[in-house]
Amino acid sequence: MTAAQADQLPARKRSLVVAFVITTMGLAILAAAVIVGVKSYRYTANAVKTQATVIEIEMTSRRRPGYPRYQYVVDGVSYTATAGFGANPPSYKIGDSVEIEYVPDRPADSRITSWPERWILTLWLGIVGGILALVGGNLSLASRRSSAMTTESVND
Repeated sequence: MTAAQADQLPARKRSLVVAFVITTMGLAILAAAVIVGVKSYRYTANAVKTQATVIEIEMTSRRRPGYPRYQYVVDGVSYTATAGFGANPPSYKIGDSVEIEYVPDRPADSRITSWPERWILTLWLGIVGGILALVGGNLSLASRRSSAMTTESVND
C-alpha cells in the first residue's frame, strides 16, 4: 500500500460516517412522516364535522401567509381557533363559512377540513426524509464502490 492510499482510508471512513448519518436522519424523518400521517388519519376518522365562521385573518406582515381565525359552536359552547395552514393571499375572507372537524371529547381541538390542514406536514416530512435517505444511500454506495475499486487496484 502506498502512502497516498493510506491517506485515503480516513477520508473513506469519514464519507461512510457522513452517509450513515444522512441516511439515518432521512429514515428518522420518514418515520416521523408516517407517524404524523397516521395521527392525521385517525383524527379525521374520529372527528365530527361542523360549520364555522371566519372571524379574522391573522397576518403578521404583508409577505407572510394569512391564517384564518374561526369561531364555531358545539353543544351551546362557543369556541375560537386559528388554522394551522395559511396562504398569501388568504384563502378565506372574514365572514366565510368553513367546514371544520373536531374530536367529540375535545371540541376545542379543531381544524379546517382541507387537504393542506390534514396532510401538508406529512407531505413535507416525507419529501425531506426521502431526499435525505436517497442522498445518504447514494453517498454510501459511491463510497463503497470507491473503496472496492481502490482495494482492487491495491491488490493488482
